[in-house]
Amino acid sequence: MDENYFRFAHPGWMLTIGFGLYVLTLSTFTPQDIPVYFGPIGSLGKYLGTNYPQGIRLLFWATVAAHVGEALYSLKLCRDRNLSGTATFKWVFQTFLFGFSSLMRLTEYKLKNK
Repeated sequence: MDENYFRFAHPGWMLTIGFGLYVLTLSTFTPQDIPVYFGPIGSLGKYLGTNYPQGIRLLFWATVAAHVGEALYSLKLCRDRNLSGTATFKWVFQTFLFGFSSLMRLTEYKLKNK
């Protein structure tokens, strides 16, 4: 097994998750600042952040907790596979940002190399 193994998450997932997290963050802290050009997703974020702030806050913190949990799990997987410190850092950081889309790439490596 390659101790420096690292693959980026699929770009489509990275864009989708990144945009979703950005809108969720804006909805949580400054829903009035969501740009009109974000279209229906932006309108929904603004509406939910303005009218249901507690629910959006709960969703935001649950999302953060899920991403932290996924990142910690990726740390365990990297250690189980004896990946280098640099590769482990990349996996943990990417998984914190993009969640399951990164974790899927890491677990695929396990399945191919059993």
